[in-house]
Amino acid sequence: MAAALVGAVAAVTTMAAPAQAFQFSLERGVRGAYATVTFEHGVDVNLQVKVWDREADGHRAVGVLYQGGVRQECHNTSGNGTVEDDCDYGAVDGMTVSFRVDVREGTKIIRSSDFIVATYRNGRFEDVYVP
Repeated sequence: MAAALVGAVAAVTTMAAPAQAFQFSLERGVRGAYATVTFEHGVDVNLQVKVWDREADGHRAVGVLYQGGVRQECHNTSGNGTVEDDCDYGAVDGMTVSFRVDVREGTKIIRSSDFIVATYRNGRFEDVYVP
């Protein structure tokens, strides 16, 4: 998997969770950082962003998410080999999201993946655009 993270990667993963809930994930990576955004569709629709720091370079890994025109960021400042998984957001069925991962020095972007754009509708991703 380390070799796959040298360039930008993208994937869509689907998995069934207990109690008739479904999860759909989008993944993005650049050298030094990897992030996922997961939609959980059960009683409520929730969105969770996880960000991994994969390089001891002194930079932070940031998951960048736009939903409904609102920008949200999940920062991992804990260092190489750690994951920040405390970024949970509400979601709405029919919502279009854009998602990418950055490596930053403060607010300066060092490296950034392309965005994935997808619409979450009726319990699945539709119109997924991966450049």
